[in-house]
Amino acid sequence: MSWWGKTRASMVQLTLLVVLFVPPTSASETAPDPSVGAQLFRDNGVLCHGKLGMGEGYLAMAIPDYPTTNLVNTSNTGDRDRILEVVRYGGSLTGISTYMPPWGDELRPSEIRSVIRFIRRIRKQDSGTAVAGSPMDSADYREWRLPTQADEPEYNRSTAERVALGKQLFFDPMMSKDRDISCASCHDPAKGWSDGLAVGVGHRGALLTRASPSIINSAFNKIQMWDGRFRTLEDQVRGPIESPTEMNLDPAILEERLNERPEYIAAFAQSYPGEPMNIDTIAKAIAAFERTVIHRNSPFDQWLDGDTAAMSEAQLRGMDVFMDEDKGHCAVCHSAPNFTDNGFHNVGLDQQTTDEDVGRYKIKPIKEVWGAFKTPIIRDVALTAPYFHDGSAATLSDVIAHYRKGSSPVEQVSLNMKAITISDQEASDLEQFLHALTSEEAPFEAPVYQTFAGSAVD
Repeated sequence: MSWWGKTRASMVQLTLLVVLFVPPTSASETAPDPSVGAQLFRDNGVLCHGKLGMGEGYLAMAIPDYPTTNLVNTSNTGDRDRILEVVRYGGSLTGISTYMPPWGDELRPSEIRSVIRFIRRIRKQDSGTAVAGSPMDSADYREWRLPTQADEPEYNRSTAERVALGKQLFFDPMMSKDRDISCASCHDPAKGWSDGLAVGVGHRGALLTRASPSIINSAFNKIQMWDGRFRTLEDQVRGPIESPTEMNLDPAILEERLNERPEYIAAFAQSYPGEPMNIDTIAKAIAAFERTVIHRNSPFDQWLDGDTAAMSEAQLRGMDVFMDEDKGHCAVCHSAPNFTDNGFHNVGLDQQTTDEDVGRYKIKPIKEVWGAFKTPIIRDVALTAPYFHDGSAATLSDVIAHYRKGSSPVEQVSLNMKAITISDQEASDLEQFLHALTSEEAPFEAPVYQTFAGSAVD
């Protein structure tokens, strides 16, 4: 990783630590000021986060790039057993050190927020120096460029044969008990790789409790599903197949069905030689296919690549609203490059005051993530209505209206969740920018299979 890549990684972690220490704002506190934050950083942060301890850059000293896992200690009150789920990038349990500045005790709330504002401004730049008020063009947003290919696990390196096999399996209704539901039933390429429904429909018409997430660019996810219960795409594939309310198929029966199909026997032998044809290799093949569903040719991407005419004036204004912390405040959670922080947030939907879907809390039962759901990828978002985990917003305009209104009075609402103050024109521009995130992809040719209504035959 380049020095600036490490810089941004360490700035993200520093932002995390600072954000999680932020005390409540009092009426007498002043608004956050990035120039004040810059001075506070020079006075308090450069020893550990300054280049050679001289404040010339923003390098980390002995701070590793943590994988997306789970917990960080956030207590500054002596209760060292209290832990929070990290909602941006995650990390291993942070070691407790008396050398670490106790931000929550040493700085006033407005000063902490000023440091956060300064750090976030740095993260928008691609050099070690933040220039307040400088004009932004596509070069300033290069961190938003999505790679052409996602990382792959060593045990499932992509080959043309594996992708082709995974594609066949993805569209085959044989994967469900009654042979009437395929992966594509809920992740239809014609519907933005989702299903266009408020909540998914599973085995024999069972209504599920959440919307079907699009699989577009899911290859870049650090964690899968609305509640993050699966780490990898391979793990995620198995979940719906075995779920009683979704595809409801015993893996042993699936293996029997595959062994009755000579074309699958040959394809597995070619794709995974020496490995058994079972649920594990099935999951590998489908995951290999899903890693090819990458969209990065939207007007926004074209603008990033230097086509200054790719986005309209309204979309460019909307991009400013999206990025501006004092306006849309969107990029805090829908961050570069895939428009998600891979974290979990309670965004204060009305239904969360009454229903039993507690989101991430079911997986990690700590109160700070009660009602929190994974930040969805919003590339191609114009194709994936309705929105939110419960499908409660029919249009992008409804989504923006929710954030303008602010959250319902839910106790564990995300720290980043606040009512955004924007004009009607800015709201319209913001919606136009969201449309600029939709790629014009070539028509997708899906395999055609026969489906069977009624009960399973085996």
